[in-house]
Amino acid sequence: MRPSEIYRMRIENLDFDNRQIWNPYGKTLKSRRFVPMSERMASVLTARCVCQHEGWVFPSLRSKSGHITTNTKGFQTLRKRAGLSKKLVLYSARHTYGSYALASTGNLFEVAGSMGHVDLKSMESYQRHDLASLRAAINQRNQNPAPSTPQFGHILGHIGQNGSDGASVGNSKSLNNKYLVVGPEGFEPPTKGL
Repeated sequence: MRPSEIYRMRIENLDFDNRQIWNPYGKTLKSRRFVPMSERMASVLTARCVCQHEGWVFPSLRSKSGHITTNTKGFQTLRKRAGLSKKLVLYSARHTYGSYALASTGNLFEVAGSMGHVDLKSMESYQRHDLASLRAAINQRNQNPAPSTPQFGHILGHIGQNGSDGASVGNSKSLNNKYLVVGPEGFEPPTKGL
């Protein structure tokens, strides 16, 4: 979550049973979303909101809004005491979540959705190029015995499950299928970089 979204959290938007937080705020519809709540965060929020069923999670009597709107000074003080770099800012936690969640799950769409990103291009900074994980995935796939008819998850030309040739089985097609090898009539496979 963005720091401003955290400051505005309300107790009634915390769903402890399903371990998620409803964020009704945001610039776009995608920003209004459910955010996963870790076990550690659930225990922290439970302790903070004990015996309360509504109101701000982080109330402030001095703020016109009724909740804190920043904690930059406190964070800077703690950062200095800990001897950490000035480059470390609160927003770094959001970037750490994005990088770690993407590396752990590999699910770009799910992570983008949980972060409230509309454009997947904004997720580029969270991606890490790790050839070791790609090599491991390929090696794992190659260890499995090959099926008698190769199975493919993506069919050239985006042929539906019941293509006009009748050769499809589920989402797979045989190598002898002209749609798989050449694509449907009028389809020109990309040759850039070949």
